[in-house]
Amino acid sequence: MMKNIIAVHDAGFQRRKQCPEMFDLSFWAKQESYSLIKQYCNRDDDIIEIGCLTGHHLLLLAQEGYTKLNGIDFCKEAIAWADEHNTDNKVKFTAGAWPYACMGNKWMFDKVILFDVLEHVHNVKDFLESVIRYIDNSSHVLIMVPLGQHYMDEGHVNFWTSPGALTMLLQYYFKVDLCYVVDNGTKLFALCRKQGDE
Repeated sequence: MMKNIIAVHDAGFQRRKQCPEMFDLSFWAKQESYSLIKQYCNRDDDIIEIGCLTGHHLLLLAQEGYTKLNGIDFCKEAIAWADEHNTDNKVKFTAGAWPYACMGNKWMFDKVILFDVLEHVHNVKDFLESVIRYIDNSSHVLIMVPLGQHYMDEGHVNFWTSPGALTMLLQYYFKVDLCYVVDNGTKLFALCRKQGDE
């Protein structure tokens, strides 16, 4: 059943092994992805990053005083690295597949981060519907995907060529507040809310 939800691979972590700078938190502190998270997430928000890999965004937020931080990724090796660098256990990391690793928990999240995730998802409908179950009308979902890039060797099964194309998909599940090109023209970013929120 898990393979119907998300393409299982650890290509992202293996790629990082070839680029040692990607294990350095100071590298991620300078990235636009981290700036966007800080722009739209408050210190008291209950935050989860699905597909967090090494948890770099969450570890940086913990250093800045954010306290309700959760990360989930199915790459056990990446989560082991994240846990090893999780000073004072400020972030709750879980190795497993979303949403199965969360089943039985009564979590509701203020912010859900899906950065570089949707391009790997086999069944986007099921995946996004599973996310909706963990948010309420005041929550926001932050989404980032590659712009027009389709790397099958890294497990990409979907791609979007414009903000309009991503918005067309997301509007079936969310109210899309923003959708625009970021990261020097290489990524699309969207900020969404549960449908029905005014």
